Amino acid sequence: MLRIWTGPRRAFWTLDFPSLSGERVVDHKVLKRFTNFKLTSVNAAVHTFYCDLGHCGAGAGRIPNCETMDGWIFKESGAVMADKRATIADVAARAGTSITTVSLVLNKRKGSRISESTARRIHEAAEELNYSANPTARSLRTKKSRTIGFISDEVTVTRYASALIRGCIDVAERTGNTVLISECSFGADPLSATIEAMNTRNVDALVFALMRAHHIEIPTLPASVNAVILNGTATVAQPGENPWNLPSVLPDEFEAGITAGRRLTSAGHRHIALIGRDDRHGDPAFSVTVTERMRGLDTALAEEGLRFRQEIHDTEWEPELGYRGAMEILGRNNTLPVDERITAIVAGNDRIAFGVYQAAQRCNYSIPRELSVISFDNEILATYLRPGLTTLELPYLEMGLTGTSLILEPTTLRRHKNDRTSLLVPMPLIERESIAPPPTGVRTTPTG
Repeated sequence: MLRIWTGPRRAFWTLDFPSLSGERVVDHKVLKRFTNFKLTSVNAAVHTFYCDLGHCGAGAGRIPNCETMDGWIFKESGAVMADKRATIADVAARAGTSITTVSLVLNKRKGSRISESTARRIHEAAEELNYSANPTARSLRTKKSRTIGFISDEVTVTRYASALIRGCIDVAERTGNTVLISECSFGADPLSATIEAMNTRNVDALVFALMRAHHIEIPTLPASVNAVILNGTATVAQPGENPWNLPSVLPDEFEAGITAGRRLTSAGHRHIALIGRDDRHGDPAFSVTVTERMRGLDTALAEEGLRFRQEIHDTEWEPELGYRGAMEILGRNNTLPVDERITAIVAGNDRIAFGVYQAAQRCNYSIPRELSVISFDNEILATYLRPGLTTLELPYLEMGLTGTSLILEPTTLRRHKNDRTSLLVPMPLIERESIAPPPTGVRTTPTG
């Protein structure tokens, strides 16, 4: 054990060593600038060193030519400040090199031509001193805080799109960045205040993320900050400047719609209904993706010379709409000839599909033997339905990864600034058990 008293504060620390001897514990090269340092007791188990400013009493074991340094703990390899973090200067002094050389080695600068032995000595010194870079000092030097601001409307407080955050954090961890997360309503005043709060914390980049994919206006944005919007689009309306479009990352809804439509037609369905289209989806302030989803569906059906045989229109994409719409569709089926009946339903999202399942059960329709269902989003709800719901997944994680990677690549980011097209991320088809070929013959079960 090694016990160190530290000057007028009379505090002490203790350290354990596997082998103790005065010569081994105390590095005289490190202590050569220390004076008034007295070894007051020595035995096989404990070495107690007493350090008192301006005082040196008589006693055995005094180390000559030393000077007092308040607050140091002496270890076998040298000394470390107990109440002060090691600096790059400490590493340089320990390794016997310049601060510049230490910086080049620890920051892994290419082309520095520093010998392997010197680099090894620097790494050993940094490890001995438990050195880690001071982020504040590095920020002042490089003008970079290595911090990404994540601003969302509802993403952090709901389960639906939280993978956007996971994607952002994954990229930050891989690149040595930290994510600072904030939630606010996206009105002009709350958003301006949140952006300003991020700016005062010197974030290098901003990621805006929306729960519902729609268009927003951002009132102001620091010129030095890279920014991107996930699951939405945005116009930046800087005072005194022409509005410009923020780079955006969206799910590829058009291709997802095509995939969903083709999945049903390839199974042989020709009489297909849709629940969830509405004219209000054409307003970008309401949605910038639903119209693309519907356009993809229409395209896939048109490839086969088809169109939706029945549509239920609404914007409230909840189970109640699915239940009400499916009850109407299945009830109408009873009035149609067998070869004209609806055999498949496309639900606008998984919650609508949940209502469709309820209506099918109420009407004694078997999914998928008598009615096929396909949907979008791949919420956790889709995994609970029986039979499992086939759906197109909203790629929240991949959007978070893509957008965060983009803001860390300024050259690529500039190419997308003021671009009216978005980076599109594929929506994979999650195949489960809700689709089968259409039934043949006359239904025999009641429709109640």
